[in-house]
Amino acid sequence: MAVSGIKSGIQVAQQVEAQVIELLVGGDAIVSFRGHLVRVQNRTQRLFKVGESLSLWVTNVSPLAFQLIETSRAGSINRRV
Repeated sequence: MAVSGIKSGIQVAQQVEAQVIELLVGGDAIVSFRGHLVRVQNRTQRLFKVGESLSLWVTNVSPLAFQLIETSRAGSINRRV
């Protein structure tokens, strides 16, 4: 399936959801996003778990790039690059 199908309707600053499907050597991961499997680079210090749901901000559409949204214990949203 074409990459353009993944990007259809995506806009910068949009919040999207993905689920971790597989963890790769070096910290990268395969995530399920809009019904597609996408390899993502993990540039955070955070270790993800298979099955974990991720909330992401779209930071760029071409190439597609995201920023992780994390909710602190107090409930506020922190963005990480």
